[in-house]
Parts: sequence; structure tokens; C-alpha cells
Amino acid sequence: MTRFARTLTMLAASAAFAAPAYAATAPVGAAVPATATAQIVDPLTLTKTSDLNFGTLIRNGMVATQTVNISEAGVVACTSQLLCGGTTSAANFNVAGSANQVVKVYVAPTTITGPGAATLLFTPAAASASPLTLSGTGAASFAVGGSIAVAPTTPAGVYSGNMDVTVDYN
Repeated sequence: MTRFARTLTMLAASAAFAAPAYAATAPVGAAVPATATAQIVDPLTLTKTSDLNFGTLIRNGMVATQTVNISEAGVVACTSQLLCGGTTSAANFNVAGSANQVVKVYVAPTTITGPGAATLLFTPAAASASPLTLSGTGAASFAVGGSIAVAPTTPAGVYSGNMDVTVDYN
């Protein structure tokens, strides 16, 4: 009988160690399966339709630096110390991509160069352009305005530079 009791004790002990091994290998599934999703969009294209032009700026007894602003509609605002004239225009662009998608417009500040080593910092303003929703045909237009600061010592001449404008899906 002692031998039988020892055998039962050993069987019970081995069964106790074996039970967790079976529990660890049992498969467990998620209560709700995950979904895989992919959105395919057309590449974006950006086309410039007009350049930005502040027009002609005339010093009128300037004693301090004056900021000149051009709106996204191409309207230039000057102070009494700096008269504005000539043809003005905001920079205008067309963007094309996938229909009804939202894109973000990025415009970097730009240094524009004039006579000699003279420069002006162009600070862009395209607040109404970003984010921008493409139409049902995948197209949209936007304009870029901005500002420059002209000092009484800024050399006379033509100033120009390239503006970096990019668009990306939001």
C-alpha cells in the first residue's frame, strides 16, 4: 500500500507541473480583429501662375525702417514715409492631386538680393492657403503675400530672389 501511495503522490506531482505547460500553449485571439487600411493618392503637382511683385517703392522722407505688406490679393500697403506705386501682384499657384484631399502649404522666408550685397528679408504670408482642400477634380489655387522691411539706408535698385513654396498631403 505504501508503494501505491507513493506512486499516486508522484503522479499527482507530475500532473501539477504539466498543467501550466498546456495553459501556456493555448492560442488566444483578439476579441475584435484589427483592420488593415491603405490610402493611395496621386502625386501632387505645383504650378506657379504669377510672381510676387511689390511694385515701385519711393522713399518719402524716411527716417526709420518701414514695413511694406502685400496681401494675398496683391494689394500693397505702405506708410507715409514710403509711397507705393506701379504694378503689384501676389504670387499665385495651382496645385493638383487626388480629389477632396487636404494639403498643407509651406512657404519659407526668403532673402531677396539687390545691388551689390544688399538684401531684404521677405517674410511670407499664406495663412488662408493652408490647410487647403482639393476640389472634387483634385485642383485648388492659392496666393502668397508677405512683407519686407525697407530701411532709410537700403540701396536703391531692383531686389529679387526665389521663394520656396511646397505642398504636401496633410
